[in-house]
Amino acid sequence: MHTDCHVHVRGTEDAKKVLASMDAHGVEKAILMGRGAKTMEDQRASNDDLARLCSADPKRLIGFARIDPRIAGITDEIQRCRESLKLVGVKMLPDHWAPCDEFMWAIYKVVESLRMPILFHSGILWGNADSSRFCRPALFESVIHFPKLTIALAHIGWPWTDECTAVGHRFAHLARMEKRKKPQVFIDTTRGTPPVYRSDALKKAIACSGVGSIIFGSDTGNPLDFSSSADHARLDREILDDLGMSEPDIDAILRTNLDRFLSAE
Repeated sequence: MHTDCHVHVRGTEDAKKVLASMDAHGVEKAILMGRGAKTMEDQRASNDDLARLCSADPKRLIGFARIDPRIAGITDEIQRCRESLKLVGVKMLPDHWAPCDEFMWAIYKVVESLRMPILFHSGILWGNADSSRFCRPALFESVIHFPKLTIALAHIGWPWTDECTAVGHRFAHLARMEKRKKPQVFIDTTRGTPPVYRSDALKKAIACSGVGSIIFGSDTGNPLDFSSSADHARLDREILDDLGMSEPDIDAILRTNLDRFLSAE
C-alpha cells in the first residue's frame, strides 16, 4: 500500500470507480486536486465538483482546491472551501505571479488560520509560457513569515532540485531548532526529474531535509486508472532500497508522511 499526494481530477468522475482503481493499485488515500479556473464562477464550480467527489469517502479522497490567488474575493472562497465544502487544502501554480509577492500575504494569512496545507507546483512548467521563473524553489522561502502554514513543493523543484533541497533543509533545521512536530516545508517527490536524475535527487533530498519531510506523489491525471501511481511507487521503492533505506523509512516516504503533512501541528 502507498499514499499519493498529487492526483489531478476534473471533479466529475465517478467516485466508486476512483476508489475501485485505488483498491486495485494499492493506493490507501490520495490528495485530489481540482481543475484550474480564471473566474470566480468557474472557481466555485470547480470547488463544488471536487467536494462532491471527495464526499464519497473523505478519509481516502482528500480534496485540495486548485485556486488562482489573483481572482477577486478568493479569500472568501477559500474559507467556503474549508468550512462549507470540507476541502482539506489548497493547490496553487505560480503563473506570472510569485509566491513571494506581497499580495500573497493575505492569502497565506487566511489559509494559515484555517489550518489548510498548500501544495505548490515548483520547478519547470510544460504549458504555461515562461512561467517557470515564478516557480523557483527559493521563492517559497517567504512562507517563513507564516510559521503555522505548511506547504509542499512538488516535483522536487525540477530542474532546481538542489535549490529545492536547500529550502527543505533550511526548514527542517528550523523545525529541529524550534522543536516542532513537523517541518513547515515538505518535498513532494512527484516526477519531473528524468530517470537519470531520480536517484541523486531523492538521495540528496532525504539526506538534507530528512525522511520526515518527503512525501510521495505521482502526478496521476486519470483517477480512474491509478496504475501510473503504482508504477511510480514501485520504481521509487527500488531506488530507496538501492540507497539502503530501512523499511520503516521507505514506508514513511511512500505512505505515512502524508498524514504528517495534513495534520495540524
